This record gives sequence, C-alpha cells and structure tokens, in this order.
Amino acid sequence: MKDLISITAEELLEKYAQGERDFQKIDIHGENLQGTNLSGANLRESDLSKVDLSNSILVRTNLRESDLNECQLQGSDLTEANLISSNLSGANISEVTLINASLRGSNLTRANLNGSDLSYALLHEAIIKEASLIEAKMVHCFLGRANFTNANLERTNLRSSNLSNAILMSANLKGANLTHAILNSVNALMVDATEADLSGANLSGANLTHAIFTRAILIEAMITWTTLRGTNLNHANLSGAKLCWSNLTRANLGNANLTYANTNEVNFYLADLTGAILE
Repeated sequence: MKDLISITAEELLEKYAQGERDFQKIDIHGENLQGTNLSGANLRESDLSKVDLSNSILVRTNLRESDLNECQLQGSDLTEANLISSNLSGANISEVTLINASLRGSNLTRANLNGSDLSYALLHEAIIKEASLIEAKMVHCFLGRANFTNANLERTNLRSSNLSNAILMSANLKGANLTHAILNSVNALMVDATEADLSGANLSGANLTHAIFTRAILIEAMITWTTLRGTNLNHANLSGAKLCWSNLTRANLGNANLTYANTNEVNFYLADLTGAILE
C-alpha cells in the first residue's frame, strides 16, 4: 500500500475524540487499539496489519480495501462494517459480531472466525480457504462464488444461506446446519458433510463427487442433475428428496432412507443399495 500517512494509536484516538472520522490511507500497523470505540470511522485503504483491536466497537466502520492481515479482532463488534476487498488473512475474528457486514471479495484465508455471528452478511466472491468457522452463525448469508477450499465449517449454522457456485472442495461441514440453503452448482468435491442437516436444501447441478454424507439429513432436498459419483450416503435420510437425472455411479447408499424420493432417470450404475429403504 503506497502513500500512507503514519500515525500512532494515541494520535488516532485523540483525533477521533475531537470528532474527526476521516482516516483514509493511514499506517497504524502493529499498534494497540484494544477495547477502543472507532464506530463510524473511515479507515479505507489503511494498513492495520497486526493491530490489536480485540474487544473493540467498530460499528459501521469503513475498512474497505484495508490490510488487516493477522489483526486481532476477537470479541469485537463490527455490525454493518464495510470490509469489501479487505485483507483479513490470518486474522483472529473469533466471537466477533459481523451482522449485516459487507465482506465481498475479502481475503479470509486461514482466518479464525470460530463462534462469530455473520448473520445476513455479504461474503460473495470472498476467499475463505483454510479458514476456521467452527460453530459460527451464518444464517441468511450471501456466499455466492465464495471459496471455502479446506475450510472448517464444523457445526456452523448456514441456515437459508445462498452458496450458489461456491467452492467447497475438501471442506469440513460435519454437523453443519444447511437447512433450506441454496447450494446449486457448488463444487464440493470430497466435502465431508457427515451428520449435516440439509433438509430442504437446493443442491441442483452440484459436484459432490466422492463427498461424505454419512448419516446426513437430506429430507425433501433438491438434488437434481447433481454429480454424486462415489459419494458416501450411508445411513443418510433422503426421504422425499428429488434426485432426478443425477449421477450416483458407485455411490454408497447402504441403509439410506429413500422413502418417497423421486429417483426418475437417476444413474445408479454399480451403486451400493444394500439395506436401503426404497418405499
């Protein structure tokens, strides 16, 4: 980042206390701002890398295109914050409130978002590779085209979120809540969704090759034109699901519940249906 104005934490807080809110393109990296209130401040295109902002109030703060690499934000309130195209790689964002925040195109690679509340947040086209989102709340999020490769979403609440065209390759979705989520055309190659709840979810056109859905709940899910080659659906509940025109070649459907499922034109070539309930 070029042409930044260096400023200390003390100078920033003094100017904020005097009513100033425009702090665009400042360099404050490595400073300690723990427990501060910078709500409504404009910190666009600033360098806040490795800054300690834990337990701070940053409501409606503008951090668009800012560098927050390895920043400490745990326990902070970033409700309605603007983080579009920001760099949050390696940042600690655990137990943070990000309700209605905008993170479109942001870089969250290897970030820690465990236990954070991102309800109604916008994360489309965000890079969330290898990030940890264990037990995060992400209900009604817009995550279209986001990249979750190797991310840990264990027990995450993604109810009614839109993940259209997202990349979920090798992601961990064990025990996640994806009820009524939109996952059409996602690339979820080798995803692990053991015991996840996808009731009423839309997975049409998704690539679920070699994915694991052991004991997953897929009641009344839309799984049409979906690739499930070699997918493990052992003991999965697919009652009332629509599987029309999907490819389940060599899939494991042992002891799966397919009661009232629509399997019109499904390819079950070499699939294992041992013990499956078909009616």
